[in-house]
Amino acid sequence: MSGSTLFANFTDDSSDQEPVVCQTGARCYTRDRSDLTKGLLILPGQPRFRVENLSAVSGGRLVCAACHAHYARKASSSVRATFRGDLEGEKESIRQRNIQGRVGGPRVSLPNQPISSSGSSSAPINPGQYSSQGYSAAHSQYAAARGAFTKSAYTGMSPQWITLNIGVRYETRGRPTGQVFGVCYGDTIHEGKNVPATITASEIITAVFDNVAPKLRQAIAQETDSQFVFDESNFLVRDTETWINVHAELPGSSVLYERCLKTSKARADKGQLVFQRPRKPFQFALVIDAKEWLRYENYRDARELDTLSIQDNADTVSSALRSHMVQRAPEPSALKLTVLSAAETTKEPSNGCLTRSKTKSKTATASSFSSVRPSRSAPSLQDFTQPDQALPESPLPSSGTREISSQESSSKIATSKKRAASPIDDYHPVDQQRLRKALSIGGSFPNIARALHTTEIIQFFRITGTSDLNNLLANGGQKFVCDIAKAEAGTLSLQPSEKPLGIGSFKSAHSAFLTLSTLPTTPLGALPNQAVAAKRMFKNNKNTVLIRFNPIDEYAHHVSEANLLFWGTTLLSFVYSFVRNYISKHVAPPGDLPIFEVRFVEAGVALVHNAAADGKSSKMMTSLRRSYLIEELIGTGKFVKYINNNSAVPVPSLPEDLKLLASFLCFTQHVQYEHTGRLVFLSDLQGRFIRSGSLFHTNSIQGSGNLLTDPQVMTSPTLERGLFGGGNSGRFFEKFPEQHVCSGYCKFFGLSSL
Repeated sequence: MSGSTLFANFTDDSSDQEPVVCQTGARCYTRDRSDLTKGLLILPGQPRFRVENLSAVSGGRLVCAACHAHYARKASSSVRATFRGDLEGEKESIRQRNIQGRVGGPRVSLPNQPISSSGSSSAPINPGQYSSQGYSAAHSQYAAARGAFTKSAYTGMSPQWITLNIGVRYETRGRPTGQVFGVCYGDTIHEGKNVPATITASEIITAVFDNVAPKLRQAIAQETDSQFVFDESNFLVRDTETWINVHAELPGSSVLYERCLKTSKARADKGQLVFQRPRKPFQFALVIDAKEWLRYENYRDARELDTLSIQDNADTVSSALRSHMVQRAPEPSALKLTVLSAAETTKEPSNGCLTRSKTKSKTATASSFSSVRPSRSAPSLQDFTQPDQALPESPLPSSGTREISSQESSSKIATSKKRAASPIDDYHPVDQQRLRKALSIGGSFPNIARALHTTEIIQFFRITGTSDLNNLLANGGQKFVCDIAKAEAGTLSLQPSEKPLGIGSFKSAHSAFLTLSTLPTTPLGALPNQAVAAKRMFKNNKNTVLIRFNPIDEYAHHVSEANLLFWGTTLLSFVYSFVRNYISKHVAPPGDLPIFEVRFVEAGVALVHNAAADGKSSKMMTSLRRSYLIEELIGTGKFVKYINNNSAVPVPSLPEDLKLLASFLCFTQHVQYEHTGRLVFLSDLQGRFIRSGSLFHTNSIQGSGNLLTDPQVMTSPTLERGLFGGGNSGRFFEKFPEQHVCSGYCKFFGLSSL
């Protein structure tokens, strides 16, 4: 910049109060600026300099300290020579201008103030005495007023404030998108703080840690009884709106001030950037790293299982102790009934009821009196503490009994005497091998851990697919949701020590027992302690350790799986409606085309909530602990994959007796594909095959009770992407007409050739 003049630090107060951008532009010599396409943002209070050409008429441009230092070092830059000029002439011209601009008014004079020898006023002021100096009494306060104005002139400008909202979140990994964040302790750990707008990145980190880290430590200590402590060395501070890692910013850079600058609409400074306090606070969070959060979840799950196991163990032991304190009652066949002889029964009342006699009685086993049923009332302890004690003297209950006359009694006693001489009919030799095995099992100490179950209180949401696809369309389309208005209360008991029923690529199935508070009419939950399959999703399976999702993500996966069953049930019912309608208008299919009855399992979603006191009041707050996909247990038959997810033909390795059923399922795909306008069909058909003696074939739809599970809904690529989960492949949907091979079912029911 040849021929430029470098002025000193520009300190005009009106300009210094507003931020400006270094007008050197992209050539700005400040290296640590946030935007390399613009010059450094010069904040209020920071030095700024003006540079102008000697020949330029404009006022030059403002530059930062780094650019000013650069131009000062350049040999081509020159500094305007300074000279004093005619000082006396300048003073006179200034005096004349002041006289010309003076506003006329009355002359004033300062009153004479007698001065004592000590320098203080000792006599009152005489208002009538004025000096010839021309000042009034008010001018005596000039020094104090000048000091006050001087002090206020050199005080800094009032700071521009913004608000920070600070919370706590956790980080998990394992998704294709990279990192996933979830809210942690959103209700109990939340802070707001007012800070200057020029706050730096390092100051933000300090503010976040100082405000929420102590509360996080306190909450974890209360929840775990001070048994778990986070390692905070890898905790991060993030802007939750932009997900910017504050630790990656320059420590001394102001990361928020530029976001507070808005273009002014006022006439005085229209088009310039001015500070405007945001209406909404800036959101920041202390983020718990994924490794620490996984360690905390594992500790929490292990502690909960230990607590439930200890509680179940205590209940089992106490119930066992109570059962051993009471002696077991002998079987009814071993009870000895005292019956009067024929001669003595005439002395008893004429009602014919059996009573107890204290003299000359004969005994017989209860098996000899098949007409008399034992009392349903439970015997007391005294009935069995003394052997061969007569029963209480009270008539047998009339319910379920028959009166026995004296002649009938004597005849039965005589019959029993004759039978006593013959060999006992119920004796059989003991199989020693089976007895040896029974003694080994019965005499061994039971494994308490394997016998215990963890019982959890659940909210159960049943999957109820509609039997008519048109009804679903009439309602504008539906999907499965956990509607709290339709929730059913109940309990779910699991045995953690048992091996899972099965582990697939995405979820594991465990044996469980479901009990609902109100028994429904549908198969699932119709009985108390009904055996069911409880499925849970997991991220990956490394070294035989299943890594679970966090509760929110696990719940989302289970609802997605439930939605597939909801639509699968509806689309399969649509096929059977088509078949019934066709048979009613035409003829039944031939014998080599049986109509199989298959259905999807009854299922629902179970939610487990954890109740915890907030420590300040008796009010309780609940949070989702875990969730399950509950399905009816589909028996012990053979689990079969009929059609793969990426294929439209039966699995080649199917046995011969299942190929016809798989061909029927391919026919259902064709019906769904054609009669929905080539928009949707079901794939990945699998389930449990229960073999029966023969395959049924009638005009009505019958079958062997085969159950399907875990379907996949395939939709046309013309619809929006991301429907029905990641298994929905648009590429395979387009190949379905090429892969599908029409069978005798397709031809009989008049389906078009693909």
